[in-house]
Amino acid sequence: MPVLPTHLKKFTDTPLPEVIYFDTSFVIKCLISGQNHSFHCRRFLKRLIENQSIVVFSNLLRAELWNARLVIVFQDLEKTKYIKFNECCRKYPAASRDYFSEFSGINKLFDELLQNFKEWVQSSVNDKVTDTALSLMKKYNLLSYDAIHIATMLDWGIRDIVAFDSHIEDITELNIWTNGGLRRYKERHGL
Repeated sequence: MPVLPTHLKKFTDTPLPEVIYFDTSFVIKCLISGQNHSFHCRRFLKRLIENQSIVVFSNLLRAELWNARLVIVFQDLEKTKYIKFNECCRKYPAASRDYFSEFSGINKLFDELLQNFKEWVQSSVNDKVTDTALSLMKKYNLLSYDAIHIATMLDWGIRDIVAFDSHIEDITELNIWTNGGLRRYKERHGL
């Protein structure tokens, strides 16, 4: 029988970490309705708040939230106006200005979420983080934004992350809190 990874943590596992890093994939599922796993993410978020876990995240997360919100707006336009997503980008070049309320709204929701925590830290991307991110991209075949998030974690000495990215789930040196990650891991590795 194959050995299952111990670095993948379920949202129901204990003990909860004292310090945890928020990946954008988790925050999106907590804030934007209709996302897969939103219910489970919000329950885990409540557990972290009750545990008084300290939250750390990169300032990159906010820009990714804005982009995720724009993607959802464009998906809605696709459905109502039958415009393909990549055509939306060309047809609505002023989207950042036209949908500013969507961006400021998601930013406000995130700020409200953070107010539930006793302590949280927003870290800036610096040269050390970008240098580490480059090496992580090569070592783990990560996308640039994911590598920046992992590099930020490592810069802070954090081992626990809550994320939904399958390629992050392969980094066995981290404790990855996820819902469904074990199933995805087993499927990808034929376990």
